[in-house]
This record gives sequence, structure tokens and C-alpha cells, in this order.
Amino acid sequence: MGIARHKLSNLDVGNKCADCAICGRVQVVLKSNKKVWCCRISQMSHQGVAARWKKIEGMDREKIEEIRRNTCGNCEICGIKTDGLVLDHDHATNMFRGLLCNSCNKGIGFFGDDPVALESAAQYLRNHCQKLA
Repeated sequence: MGIARHKLSNLDVGNKCADCAICGRVQVVLKSNKKVWCCRISQMSHQGVAARWKKIEGMDREKIEEIRRNTCGNCEICGIKTDGLVLDHDHATNMFRGLLCNSCNKGIGFFGDDPVALESAAQYLRNHCQKLA
């Protein structure tokens, strides 16, 4: 019996997505040699990320892989496509909330996961920022 391979097809370089023979529609990353695209889920499992997923309450690898496939690299807050979505979770309950880019995840953390503080910051920006024409 052969080793299962994460063979890619239908590569969309612009959106960094492809169809993986094992995982379905996934984010892809360019390997360090800059010549080969690989399934991000496959690469992450080799880096031990799967073990960290188990620490998030109510989530397992399969659920998170499905969410990653469905988002195809889009942050749930700002919508940008990124190679590195992170697992956002409530630090008090350890419950999974969503997949975010690193900037949005850190931004929430800097405000102590407090929606009132974030709304106050958004209002501050509305009051003091002028939009460019």
C-alpha cells in the first residue's frame, strides 16, 4: 500500500488555493525552495499545529480543516487573503471563535477581547479620521 500524497490540482496562485487529493479545497503555500506548492494542512500537520488544535474546546483537526477549506484563506474580520490564518478562541472559555489573520487576532488581543473597548476604538476612529476622496 502506497503513502497517501497531498497531490494538488486546480491551483489558483492569486488566491493561494488548490484542490488537494486528500483534504479537498485548501490554502496552499510555496515551499521554502520556492518551486513547489504544497497543501497548507499537510505542511501544518508536519509542524505540529494539529496538537495545538486539540487544546481549543470543541474543535478537532477535521473541523478546523473544513473551516480552512471553506474560507480559502480569508480572515473573518478584515477579509484579506493570507497564508497564515490563526485560530481565534475565547481565552476565558477556550472556545473556538473563528479564523483570523494575525493582525486582526493580535488587535482583538490588545483590546483584551473586550467588544466595548473595540467599539469605542472604532467610534474614536470615525470621529477623528477623514476619509480620502
